[in-house]
Amino acid sequence: MKPSSLLLTIVATLLYCSTYAQNMTFLPEKPAPGDKVKLTYNLADSPLKGQQELEIIAYLFEGDQPKGLDVMLLEQDGQLVGDVQTTSQTVAVAFSVKNKTNNKADDGGGKGFKVLCFDPATDQAVPGAYLAKARMYSNYYRELNIDRNHEKAFNLVNQEFKSHPSSKAIAKNYQFYCYLANKQMNHEAIAEVTAEMTRLAKVKKATEEQLQLAYDMALVLDDKETSGELKAKILEKFPKGKLAQKEMHEKFWAENELEQKVANLEAYRKKFGKQEGAQVDINFFAASIAALYAKDKNWEKFDYYLNLIADPVRKAGTLNNIAWELSGESLEA
Repeated sequence: MKPSSLLLTIVATLLYCSTYAQNMTFLPEKPAPGDKVKLTYNLADSPLKGQQELEIIAYLFEGDQPKGLDVMLLEQDGQLVGDVQTTSQTVAVAFSVKNKTNNKADDGGGKGFKVLCFDPATDQAVPGAYLAKARMYSNYYRELNIDRNHEKAFNLVNQEFKSHPSSKAIAKNYQFYCYLANKQMNHEAIAEVTAEMTRLAKVKKATEEQLQLAYDMALVLDDKETSGELKAKILEKFPKGKLAQKEMHEKFWAENELEQKVANLEAYRKKFGKQEGAQVDINFFAASIAALYAKDKNWEKFDYYLNLIADPVRKAGTLNNIAWELSGESLEA
């Protein structure tokens, strides 16, 4: 009996994925946070075989956003070899492999290239590892040259919660779960997060974080009535909280009039100037205002707002932009 065309297709697909999944190997295979990971990329079986100017970027998942690092590569016997130093905070590392000139990438058979960090004492993935892998498929697929896959991401978040139940108690993790449940139209999970949203909204002495999580969930679920009520409640109970700070941030950028921008900046400094992260906003606000005063050639005001910029890089960038505009945007000026 001849094998069916469907069976042949399945076998061919499995062979393809297996081949490209082996294009990159890691030592150790189960690194602990803080280990140096050696990678070996097999050029012989790569879709990028024969191409020049290949680059590999490592994305270390630790904290809210992955940190990208260029991997220094050596070619040895048809293989590219390099290493990446993880930190004590690293939970996973993902890799992008592509040609720098034409951007053609190796997608690893659609799975990309990644390694999770493990606890050597338990031989289990460390807390946050499966969540990081989920974010690779949901948030960072473009950087990793793979297809977005919310279903796989949703299953990985569930795997994280099963392996590390305490991860579910972290607000940003549960918000991510809510987002994926909604994307998947998973009615059981949506019912769960809706019940949790309702519970949090009714907590008598709720913290700002609890109400913010409920508010974020209401936004994801497109529950306009609940989100409106929660927003008003948060702003009333926590007038100097993160949501109020975000509201004033957005108010500044929505304004076009210079005088009102100045008033918004001063109000922001007075209310949130000592809050964590506020100086970053102030740097951008002041740079925006300084640029407008420079356009009006009001150099006294320009100097005042330039000096509100605490970040030397941002200050230098502001000066460069203004010098460029004053030159008439001409390289010959």
